[in-house]
Amino acid sequence: VMGTGFYLEHTHPEWLKTMDVDAVTEFIVNDVGGGEMQPTILAGLIGEVGVSKDFTSEERKSLRASARASRITGVPLSIHLPGWE
Repeated sequence: VMGTGFYLEHTHPEWLKTMDVDAVTEFIVNDVGGGEMQPTILAGLIGEVGVSKDFTSEERKSLRASARASRITGVPLSIHLPGWE
């Protein structure tokens, strides 16, 4: 099963930093087929979403968007908590 979403901040693409939580939510919803445009390959899981011990503002945005996308689509969410870095 392919996942979608974003791990720890140091692995986030630069373009993600320019997006607000609503745009990130829409991106993830589209990745799992919940938007108007259907991707060729659908993700079946949101995650593994990374949360570091520092829990940065970018990680907070990613987690919030992932949780919203999960609520909208019903697709399960997997979160990687601190302590395993």
